[in-house]
Amino acid sequence: MDRTTTLEEILAQDPNNILARYGLAMEYANSGQTDRALETFRALLSSNPDYPAAYFMSAQTLVKANRVEEARKMLVMELRQPSASEIRTPRRKCKECSTSSARLQPPILAHSSTSHTQPPSMMKF
Repeated sequence: MDRTTTLEEILAQDPNNILARYGLAMEYANSGQTDRALETFRALLSSNPDYPAAYFMSAQTLVKANRVEEARKMLVMELRQPSASEIRTPRRKCKECSTSSARLQPPILAHSSTSHTQPPSMMKF
């Protein structure tokens, strides 16, 4: 059994398997099946828009097919996606200086010029 068939079987059992879908897209791309590869990358990105490798490899597949403008658009789309930390980390606002950041320390820490940049172990209480 070849890799493509194996990955297709994995996806039949678990359609949400990100690595299998990415691997299948890569197998299609490496075997010259550009349209199937791009379709598989699109399916992956529709359910996982914060998966940068899919954007990059989709763009690379487009470039190999001399579809450079589409590749450029794909990369721009990736750059506009919020990072995983921005998605998962709620932003807090510093009451003293109005800085809004996902990196703000817990409110029990005293405000200082370093409270937004240094880890808690290096901060003054």
